[in-house]
Amino acid sequence: MDSQFVTFGPAHLATAAITITLAVLVPLILRGRLDEPARASAGKALAGVLVAHELLRIGLRSGIYDQPLIDHLPLHLCGAVLILSIVMLWRRSYHLFEIVYFWGIGGLTAAMLTPDIPNGFPHPIFIAFFTGHGLELLAIFYAVFVFGFEPRLGSIARSFGALLVYAAIIYPLNRLLDTNYLYLAHKPAQASPIDYLGPWPIYIAGLAVITLAICVLAWLPFALTRRR
Repeated sequence: MDSQFVTFGPAHLATAAITITLAVLVPLILRGRLDEPARASAGKALAGVLVAHELLRIGLRSGIYDQPLIDHLPLHLCGAVLILSIVMLWRRSYHLFEIVYFWGIGGLTAAMLTPDIPNGFPHPIFIAFFTGHGLELLAIFYAVFVFGFEPRLGSIARSFGALLVYAAIIYPLNRLLDTNYLYLAHKPAQASPIDYLGPWPIYIAGLAVITLAICVLAWLPFALTRRR
């Protein structure tokens, strides 16, 4: 019998904690241990792993569990982070990092704390969800600790502006495809903090404010480090 996902249950909290810890710890260990060619090669290898995992995830959802492919394209915020991270790692692009960092820190952390999945551990969907989000978070911290990228104050405006443009593209696409990417059409099926932000479309404005606040918080550690 498939286990049902329990938000903030022991399996959820333990998996999220382990995933986030590894995503930070692995790049920290690699920092200073790789020469310049190895940094570039490891970044490209990680990009390849992200591509392979995403193909496996889509195959798992749509091929094995017969879920509609249209609902599992990489168009949610985390999916966009995935695609941008692959290109960022391959090209070692700081400009993409500015977007990926803020989208990823907020989106990936929120997704792991309130996953929109029906199955709990050790279901393959549960494992694929956390490994995928963990790899994306790993890519971000790889760029920070190994590539040495740091977001600046102006990065917040550029990242948030890019998010508004992306939302403007996804909204009509949702209506065309009858999907709910970025949760712009309605709230997630699973219980989440979005439930406390009011009805549609009010909760979308609340999400925008929260996203901007998270961007500022994610930038503060770098700002304080520079001041020291």
